Amino acid sequence: GDELFMVSRYVGNPGKDANEPIVRFGTLAKPQPVLISHPRVNQECFLAEMRSLSGHSGSPVFLYFHAAQADLGADPAKKQPRNGVYLLGIDWGRPPLNQPVVQTNPEGREVQVDGLFVKDNPRIAHIVPAWKIRDVLEWTKFAQERQEVEDAALSNPL
Repeated sequence: GDELFMVSRYVGNPGKDANEPIVRFGTLAKPQPVLISHPRVNQECFLAEMRSLSGHSGSPVFLYFHAAQADLGADPAKKQPRNGVYLLGIDWGRPPLNQPVVQTNPEGREVQVDGLFVKDNPRIAHIVPAWKIRDVLEWTKFAQERQEVEDAALSNPL
């Protein structure tokens, strides 16, 4: 139940003359990451109730930690982080949810229409943990490319 917030430039409302960031708030639904199976990848991620929508993917998600959590039976106080805001990870999507199409039959009962579904959004965000992002940034290939760019910048000052 830790408090979260996400700062996003929502694709559906980019602003006219300048980017207009928005902030979404929510709670951590599961404190330990889970493995989500996706058609293209299996991804370890946190689940968060963020009322997230398509268009927020790639946005940083932050955890707001405050001392009251220690009083609510969380980890022992000596293991608790200091009060503050911490990067939890990056929003990368939400689980698909297909709701059956129903119609009212002549008797007034709702019945499912065979084979028809409506895409719905459960408003659960999948958040790639920050340490996964760090791991990617530390890949040898990326580290070498960053070093090459830094070396080139130092040898060719403006």
